[in-house]
Amino acid sequence: MASNEAQIEAVMEERAAAMAARDIERLMAVYTTDVVYFDLVPPLSYSGAAAL
Repeated sequence: MASNEAQIEAVMEERAAAMAARDIERLMAVYTTDVVYFDLVPPLSYSGAAAL
């Protein structure tokens, strides 16, 4: 389980760094092409990398 936690933490740190750098290509690299992303504001979900 610790390995999974470390992998998740690494992805979240990379995502945060990409957002801070305002680097969209770097940010999108953490997602798969079939990502399903949920948000708190409408639209509440996005399906696929192109929708993000």
